[in-house]
Amino acid sequence: MASRRLAVVLSLLFSVCNLTRAHVVSNQQRLQMLSHFDGVLPAPAPLVHTDSYNPLFSTADHARAWTPNYPSPYVYEQVHVKFAAACQWQKRPDGMYKKIDNCDHDELFDVSVELKIQYAVLQPPKTGGVKSIGDSPEEDSPPPFVNSVTDGKGNPLPWNLFRQDKEWFLHYKFSPAVEERAYYTVLINFQLQQVLQGDDGENKFRAPWLAEWNAPVKNMHVTWAFPKGFHVDKFEVKPENKAGEGRGGEEGEIHSISSVCCGQTAGHEDEMARCTSDEDLGKEWADQRGQCKNTVVVISTALLLPESEEDFGAVDDGVQSTGVYEIKFKPGLVENKNPAGVNEEKVRWWVWLLVLVVIFPCIGAIIYTLGAYGPENFFWTGCLDSCWADRNAHKDSVDNLDYMDGGKSN
Repeated sequence: MASRRLAVVLSLLFSVCNLTRAHVVSNQQRLQMLSHFDGVLPAPAPLVHTDSYNPLFSTADHARAWTPNYPSPYVYEQVHVKFAAACQWQKRPDGMYKKIDNCDHDELFDVSVELKIQYAVLQPPKTGGVKSIGDSPEEDSPPPFVNSVTDGKGNPLPWNLFRQDKEWFLHYKFSPAVEERAYYTVLINFQLQQVLQGDDGENKFRAPWLAEWNAPVKNMHVTWAFPKGFHVDKFEVKPENKAGEGRGGEEGEIHSISSVCCGQTAGHEDEMARCTSDEDLGKEWADQRGQCKNTVVVISTALLLPESEEDFGAVDDGVQSTGVYEIKFKPGLVENKNPAGVNEEKVRWWVWLLVLVVIFPCIGAIIYTLGAYGPENFFWTGCLDSCWADRNAHKDSVDNLDYMDGGKSN
């Protein structure tokens, strides 16, 4: 009888395990089906912004709300960015500004930007876009000088600049609106004021706004151009170099590689005379030696999806998660330790929580203990003798009690 009951119990446990495993596998398959599309796009999703969603408990369309950036009626197919140190514009008596093209290296406080965005409109119509283009720490922070906003054919587009959440945003309208599934290119040329920071020993430029997008970015190329003839002893670029899946890197890893290029004018890698991703050769070229003597040196950074995601990935895969673009180089061009156009680097909230909850109480306890008992009783090396004496005294007292109770005899 006992063996028969045991067999029944084991059979029930086996059935429950199989059902659980089948449910998990089914959920995984549903997740894969709802978040990845091979070839043909599914029916349009609701045009809403969803911050969180569980795709297991909804319809297929709503399950496309897989990330805060998706569902989206479009993606950024390509983003090309050109950065270069630039001269400050001269303010005239009438309050207007005059663009200055040539100045000494120690006057290059600004950064010129050429931002090229190619939209892939998946769910038309689309009438325009919005993009953050710079920091704005204070309400009176210097705004960017917007030189031009055009489409891919050079036609000017209507635009307006506004400030929100300590950033500058540019709103532009397509002309005409995109009424069918198609690509649309926007080219923005502008200049950021007072953003190159540091001193003669080292300068730094950060572009946190370049990591903020309203939809997935499929690939991005960023270049930083040094002034012609400027010798770079050392440089550091973020995001850091990673080979990426399919190119020698880990599974799921985004390709992020910076190369050193040089030529007579600044451009992207395919526009430069020569480029290398070799670290030693790159240092030589950055220092204006060898084949790059008396040229314009450019640091080019490519961000590409893993090869597997390029072929079979989800619509919502993107490279914008690689982090903030930043470049440091030595020596510095300018002396500008408190730039007016740069937000302070944010410290994560959990760092402050750790300091308040753990570190401060520990420091307080140490100070109190030192004051109340002195350093000899606080540090282990100082209390070894007293601790050992206390242990022996306690042992003798216990032995005496045992003797008085008759539990011990001589």
